[in-house]
Amino acid sequence: TGHFLSALINKSNDKTFEIVTEHLDILVSYIGYQNKKNIRVIGNASDFFGFCNNGNILIQGNATSFFGFCNNGDILIQGNAGDYVGGGMNNGNIVVHGNVGDYVGLDMKDGKIDINGEMGSISKEFKGGEIYHKGVRVR
Repeated sequence: TGHFLSALINKSNDKTFEIVTEHLDILVSYIGYQNKKNIRVIGNASDFFGFCNNGNILIQGNATSFFGFCNNGDILIQGNAGDYVGGGMNNGNIVVHGNVGDYVGLDMKDGKIDINGEMGSISKEFKGGEIYHKGVRVR
């Protein structure tokens, strides 16, 4: 479902979109796949949220694992994210106002991740960029 929504958004001439997921019983994965637009999500999302994002995404909810994987744009999450936040990032920014799981920055090459809540572990495969935890640079 997320691939389909993302394809519709990417093909549209509009630049700004709002997706409401707060009423769904099953979480949608791959929202924001290869995104180049401005997206606001109201509710929660599943795995690979913002995968290969090149635009701007705001999620007013939580997301599961692989949040912002291969991100090159800007993503702000007002809730929590699972494991592998910012994995494979080449550029861009991710801000998480809630908690994150383990392996933050797996294979991350550049960009910036700000985590304002609790954090599991930073990946041993971290290669470059900046990771901040509660305002303090930890990588």
